Amino acid sequence: MKDHSLQIANDQTQIEGLMKELQFQTQRCREIERKLNKIQRLHDTMAHNFPDGVIGVLNQEMRYVLIDGKELADMDLTTMSMTGEKRPADQHPRLPDETLNKLKKAFEGESASCEVNIHDKVYKVTAVPLTEKDQSVNEILCVIQNVTKEKRMEEGLVKALEKERELGELKSR
Repeated sequence: MKDHSLQIANDQTQIEGLMKELQFQTQRCREIERKLNKIQRLHDTMAHNFPDGVIGVLNQEMRYVLIDGKELADMDLTTMSMTGEKRPADQHPRLPDETLNKLKKAFEGESASCEVNIHDKVYKVTAVPLTEKDQSVNEILCVIQNVTKEKRMEEGLVKALEKERELGELKSR
């Protein structure tokens, strides 16, 4: 009978220890979850407020696994957070095949950049590889920035320079 009571007491002590460990692990999981939620919220806020453009992550099938930014509405697109869903190819933000082929170079480990016109606006598209621990590239970061103002200013300066050149030639004659 004494042995049985001793065994019960030992089992109770062991159960209490396991309960304390479980409470500690539960608390630790909650803290990690809070931190992850904060990081997710900051990430979503940062991506959604990406100024004058769009930021996204493309997989090897050239489908977005993440896309957001202030210019999405101008491109007739909607936000897609880090939910793991894939944007179908026919909903790609109007990037021509030529541009997509240039961006695919990022999967080979090199950065790629080009310009594209979307709805009468000029965008600079830059892609950089997102390397894994084993140095493989399964996804690329794609930044699409509206450079319409800069392009129009550049065109204006070129036209002004041409006019100045013409005036110089007229003066020389």
